[in-house]
Amino acid sequence: MHLFRDTVGGKDVGVNYGEWEPGAPNGPHTRTNDEMIFALHGKGEVIVEGGETYAMEPYTFIHIPAGTTHTHRNSGNGVYIQISFAPDGPYTQS
Repeated sequence: MHLFRDTVGGKDVGVNYGEWEPGAPNGPHTRTNDEMIFALHGKGEVIVEGGETYAMEPYTFIHIPAGTTHTHRNSGNGVYIQISFAPDGPYTQS
């Protein structure tokens, strides 16, 4: 879900909201631009190509370089919520 797309001061910036139930992942995907992810609530993981896993909990921030295939997953017992900041360029769902 895009939030604030037309109000953050740049036509090419997206602020995305993600919410996952326990155990739920999104599919692996690759962006053509860098992505910054900030965890708001719960516990999650960002899994990047090669299998590296980064734990996400409130106030954790991670940078995903352009061209890096990654997925997000809820690793906790309650809802996991994050926001991400990325240019609105295309991405590929794996």
